[in-house]
Amino acid sequence: MDLLHDALLSVTPPSGRPAGRMTLPGLLAALVREEVGDFPALRPHQRHVWHAFLVQIGALGTLDRAAEDLPVEEDA
Repeated sequence: MDLLHDALLSVTPPSGRPAGRMTLPGLLAALVREEVGDFPALRPHQRHVWHAFLVQIGALGTLDRAAEDLPVEEDA
């Protein structure tokens, strides 16, 4: 399993439609576009750690691309 290439992460959009699955890059791009409402597979005790992980990945990506805007497409 590969988070970069396999759609393994369950996500519910803000509209509340049924959850879909995304890759990690797709999830980060969807978060920038504000298209993520919930992570239905997370347990309450996992939310803080998941949030911290996503913030760290986003910060590292931002530092790596300091001269560019945040990507809004999965391929970016």
